Amino acid sequence: MSDDALRGQPTSSMLGPHAELGPRRALPESRLLSVGERLEGHYEVTRALGAGGMAEVYHALDHWLAREVAIKITRSELAPHLVREARVLASLSHRGLVTAHAYGRRGPLEYVVLEYLRGDSLSQRLIARGSTSYPVDEALRLVVGLSEALAPLHERGLVHCDLKPANIMCTDDRVVLIDFGLVWDTKAEPVHGPFFGSPPFMAPEAIDGSVKGGEEHLIDIYALGMILFGLLAGTIPFGDPDPNVVMQRQLAGEAAPLSEFRDDLPPRLSSVVASLIRRDPRARPQSVANVRDALVGIPRRGADLR
Repeated sequence: MSDDALRGQPTSSMLGPHAELGPRRALPESRLLSVGERLEGHYEVTRALGAGGMAEVYHALDHWLAREVAIKITRSELAPHLVREARVLASLSHRGLVTAHAYGRRGPLEYVVLEYLRGDSLSQRLIARGSTSYPVDEALRLVVGLSEALAPLHERGLVHCDLKPANIMCTDDRVVLIDFGLVWDTKAEPVHGPFFGSPPFMAPEAIDGSVKGGEEHLIDIYALGMILFGLLAGTIPFGDPDPNVVMQRQLAGEAAPLSEFRDDLPPRLSSVVASLIRRDPRARPQSVANVRDALVGIPRRGADLR
């Protein structure tokens, strides 16, 4: 099949049919924690929130400090990912990043206590909207917020590696990046690959393991572009129910231009989005600061992006 035949074949919505793009899946029948149970004597579990591939998440009350918290817990054999996530979050402070309060162990279980965010994931909001695209100012506000949240990570040589709607929380006044289970410390770990991740948002070099030193952060920039494309178009490129097909399409050709999905976008915006999702990482903006500056400079209506 030719490159042209692979270009811009969208799913029916930004979420597509992939389970990993939706909200956290339901918890298994055998849960790690029970409602009413207490950790360290003062974190009282009130309800289950969901589960990912390596951990379960619960809402709890911190009776010492009279606040709500989220507890992410896993078995000790899977805990290295959780330890790394907790240490990364504890070392950073930004309103666009979820805050880690504490880390603990109980028998064969390990857990991190996190800030509880009252709101919806971006994937939940997208499900509620269906295939309806976002207004330009709202889409820009979201992605500018994400680019600002990524800045302190990239400055430290950290790459999130799993940017997708399910890992973005939207509150009344914040856009917050969560789930750092796949975070990559490029200063401590050599270039590796192929990567784990969600195929529709994975950069081609992450799929085929061709990431070059000094370009690792461009994985996140590609994902930002895919998220922005989906918000503006109501769909994402390269969609297919089979993740392997999605990855083949990512590797084979460039995405169709946004103008094929909407005719009311500023030409400059379409150009910026196209640059973010170039197959060649060197053709993308080279920093999230570049991304933010490019997006803030685009004419829009409504929301203040700062």
